[in-house]
Amino acid sequence: MTVSDRVALSLRALGPAGETSLPELVAGLAAETAACHDAGRITGVDPEAIRQWAHIELVSTGLHVLRLGDHEEARLFLTVADLSC
Repeated sequence: MTVSDRVALSLRALGPAGETSLPELVAGLAAETAACHDAGRITGVDPEAIRQWAHIELVSTGLHVLRLGDHEEARLFLTVADLSC
């Protein structure tokens, strides 16, 4: 499984209405952690720093999308960010 596959899996843990099931959430967050470790191994960067950067990106993108007026899309970004911290 590639890093992008793992990130996609972590985003799929969030249902279209924002609901999650525990097995999907656990699988998604485990995939996100694995993706950060893979990215850290490939780049030589601390995986925790990568995870924190990804969290900041989710929050800042969610806030930007909210400001643009797409509340539904913003909610998805911010919910994923909330679940991943």
